[in-house]
Amino acid sequence: MSLRGRLLAASLALVVIGLVLASSATYLAFRSFLLSQVTNELTQDIKTIRPELGALRSNGTVVNFYVEGISGNQQVLGPYNPYSPGPQISSNFPVSTDLDSPQPFTIPSVGGGAPYYRAIAVPVQFTTLFPAPIAGQLVLAVPLTEASRDL
Repeated sequence: MSLRGRLLAASLALVVIGLVLASSATYLAFRSFLLSQVTNELTQDIKTIRPELGALRSNGTVVNFYVEGISGNQQVLGPYNPYSPGPQISSNFPVSTDLDSPQPFTIPSVGGGAPYYRAIAVPVQFTTLFPAPIAGQLVLAVPLTEASRDL
């Protein structure tokens, strides 16, 4: 192969490698941006949920996310699920103690696979018809179908 052919092949290889790296970096940056948008939405929404009387309610707004209350003994206290299938909530999720910067996590749907959910869990005292509140965790999750579609 002539010198011109080798230089052309090397240049073409470098261009292809550069395009692959640029597209990978763009994909990862956009994915990170979309996940941070969902996390910000969850962080704001978790502050509006009020666990009371055994039910999970928002402050008068339409709840467009999955909500589940779990007592200290892992009893489900009132899931609200506008989605099917819902997220697969296990007992080993991270529970955030700071409502201003909760630790988000991603979980699959029931049965595994898509849609995946972005979720936040925080400790809460559920007020019920009983004299004492029940300590537990409040899990709020949003499906990542729109973010996946945008990718």
